[in-house]
Parts: sequence; structure tokens; C-alpha cells
Amino acid sequence: MDNDFRSAAIAYYDYSSNADLKQKAWELFQSVDTNRDGLVSFQEFMQFFNQSGYNFQIDPYYFGQLDTNQDGILDFWEFLTFYYILKTRNVWCAGCQINLLGLYFTCVECFDHSQDTFDVCPRCYRKNSFRHHHGHDQFLDSFVLLRSMRGVSNVKHSNMNGLLNALDISLKIANFAGCNIM
Repeated sequence: MDNDFRSAAIAYYDYSSNADLKQKAWELFQSVDTNRDGLVSFQEFMQFFNQSGYNFQIDPYYFGQLDTNQDGILDFWEFLTFYYILKTRNVWCAGCQINLLGLYFTCVECFDHSQDTFDVCPRCYRKNSFRHHHGHDQFLDSFVLLRSMRGVSNVKHSNMNGLLNALDISLKIANFAGCNIM
């Protein structure tokens, strides 16, 4: 798991002026720590998922990724990373049901016109391992989707924009000439 998640979780917690938010994080930690030893074991962690109604596939390495010091248990600060992910990264692959922490693909039609989004991990997108009523070409990766929401499709101070424009022009010319390269 990216160490940036841990840093972001601690930063949000440390700099939050919302005492209620801090209290909720602490209360969730205490509710998962069923034996009240101030630590969350793998068994307690999995019990929380099973009893909380989360019916998603848990990556077998997920707990180990949260456990930054690799002692087999989560202290509050390690658990805080999980709380941050739970509250801010509650996106799950519609194909294989894993938690999408990094880059993923979203159906733009569903994003724009539905109450729920339809998201898939890069692996399921590449292998077409999902069922959805909108076409494969209606998906954008999460970074491109976020940038397009601001209307920032070009990257300043980069040659990438020129390269993409050249590729776009080449594809249009090839399409006009009847060539099909893709």
C-alpha cells in the first residue's frame, strides 16, 4: 500500500478541527478492537468486515499492507490509514470486487447520468472481465476523468500535449484515408 495513504490519513487527522471526526475514528478503532488490548488483530479486522455487511473480496495482503511495522497487528495509527481509505476510497471493482486504491476505470455515462458509478480495476478492464450495458469506449481512467471535470485536458509545460495532438491528427488522417490501425 502506498505510504502516501498513511501520510494523508495522519495529516487529515492531525490538522482536522473537527473533533467529532477524530472521535468517530477512535470509536471505530475501539469497536473493531473487541478484546480491548488497544490493537487490532487480523481476526478482529476480518470479523469487522464480515459483521459490518461489507461483502467485498478482501485482498489477502490488505491487512499486511496496513501493518507498516509488520508486527501482525494494527495500532491506532495504522488503523487510521484503513479508516481514511474506508471514508475516502470506498470504490470497488465491479468485476473482481477488490478495493480500488489506485488508478481505475469509470464508465463516463454512469458517472454523468446515474446515481451510482460503475468502476473497474485496470486488470478487469483490460481483460473485459465485467458485464456492463455501456460500451468499452465509454470508460476513462480515474485521473483523466478527474482532470476532464475541470476541463483541463492539456498538461501545461509538457510535450505530451503536442504528442497527443499529433497522434489525434494522424488517426483522423488515417481514418479519412480508410486505414484502420486499431
